[in-house]
Amino acid sequence: MHRRSVLKALAGLPALCAHVPGRAAPAYPVRPVRVVVPFPVGNAVDIVARISAEVLGERYGQSFIVDNKPGAKGIIGIRYAGEQPADGYTLVGGGLGNVLPIATLRNLPIDIAATLLPIAQVAEFANVFIVRTDSPFRTIADVVDHMRGQPAGQLTVGAGDIGSSAHMAAMLFAQRTGLRITHVPYRSQNEIVVNLVGATLDVGISSVPASLPMLRGGRIRALAITSRQRSSQLPEVPTMEESGVADDYNVSSWLGLYGIHGMPEAVLDQLGADLPQALQSAAIHDRIRAAGLDVSVLGPREFAEVNRSEIARWSEFARQIGAVSDYS
Repeated sequence: MHRRSVLKALAGLPALCAHVPGRAAPAYPVRPVRVVVPFPVGNAVDIVARISAEVLGERYGQSFIVDNKPGAKGIIGIRYAGEQPADGYTLVGGGLGNVLPIATLRNLPIDIAATLLPIAQVAEFANVFIVRTDSPFRTIADVVDHMRGQPAGQLTVGAGDIGSSAHMAAMLFAQRTGLRITHVPYRSQNEIVVNLVGATLDVGISSVPASLPMLRGGRIRALAITSRQRSSQLPEVPTMEESGVADDYNVSSWLGLYGIHGMPEAVLDQLGADLPQALQSAAIHDRIRAAGLDVSVLGPREFAEVNRSEIARWSEFARQIGAVSDYS
């Protein structure tokens, strides 16, 4: 072949190759996916993560394996997940528990907001103000009236550690009523009930899922729900707003699934579309409610906005009440 003919043939190769279909990328997922839960087994985040893993596993015909790595208010598990390849094969269960450390702790070893990518919200639950069954307080208004006639700080309110959602609920109550309380921190919600029943604590704040067995067993009584809407688990219990505290009182613990920053956008979009759809069955809704949670499904855009607004809101509130400390 003449040199001119060879060059002419080579020049046509790029155009020819442009029309050759390339090999399609394999469908996600092609291997098991790990779902890191930065909290203990049985925690509300764990329950939602397991339900999410199950429905995604059924949808894709692939294993979604829950891996609990609790400790340090969720930081250990999130940090571990952030160190894994951002390929879509490591996901994270989380929610408000991911946001509160951002708001209340300085010098965190990981930038949580920059590490986690919201995929979908699955459920939520409120806290509930509780008292012993023979308490003179029948409503939140009774509590407020009592506080106004007593020395500041005399009312003891048992709630989670500083920076927990229950602690935030207690301090928001104090701020919105303009009254001072004495926050008694607890690591165990069962201990709150024990001290309420033993009359060494005036009021307790506990999550609805943890409180349900004791409420139904008649050991304690509910005064008000901390979310903006009534809980489907306790529909007869009014919200704090309905109880006259403030029209902006709202403490709700939302729960969902996250990806890792840098994961393929196509995988994020796929999961963000498929998980909410997979959660729509009545059987799944029944399982969520059976765990003491309220069904609350949001897609990636809405869930991302929840995260952004809650980070801003709780960061400002923690600063106002002096609840920011150094991570250690």
